[in-house]
Amino acid sequence: MSIAALTLVLAAPLPPATVELCYNYGCARQAVVRFEDNVLEAVGTLFQDADDGPSERVAIALAMGMLARAATAQAPVGADLGGNGYAESGVEGRMDCIDHSNNATRYLALMDGRGWLRHHDTGPRVLRMNYFVVAHWTATIRDRATGTDYAVDTWFRRNGYPAVVMPLAQWKQGARPRD
Repeated sequence: MSIAALTLVLAAPLPPATVELCYNYGCARQAVVRFEDNVLEAVGTLFQDADDGPSERVAIALAMGMLARAATAQAPVGADLGGNGYAESGVEGRMDCIDHSNNATRYLALMDGRGWLRHHDTGPRVLRMNYFVVAHWTATIRDRATGTDYAVDTWFRRNGYPAVVMPLAQWKQGARPRD
């Protein structure tokens, strides 16, 4: 391949990204969402100055919210209020922690696939069980420098808000956001 052809290939924008989202509790419904270039560029800018693990975790939290907000144009997930509650009963687009953890894991895979994650590896979904079968799922990441695992939990807040990112050990003990 010539230098000119290689330059064109390298300069070409990445293809649009699609993510299959879950909703209606327990991943009962799915919708494929295609993120446009302008959304991907805006999300990507969050990672430009993320030069260490802590700053990248902030970027991840914000990126989760941006992607979730953008998804509402193509899927009914904007109806999700955060947590599980009676106000969402029967609402199309509601999400439980199963939906949120699947979606967050897929958003993380998108971020990783676009080269935005330089300080973390994506991990598996993790389940915590407290007391009498109070089960809760989350997406996870691992800080490459420290080996510390983090929960990336979008369930606590209304769809489109930044994710809660906290050490997985604290999350497993039942920690919740303070805000």
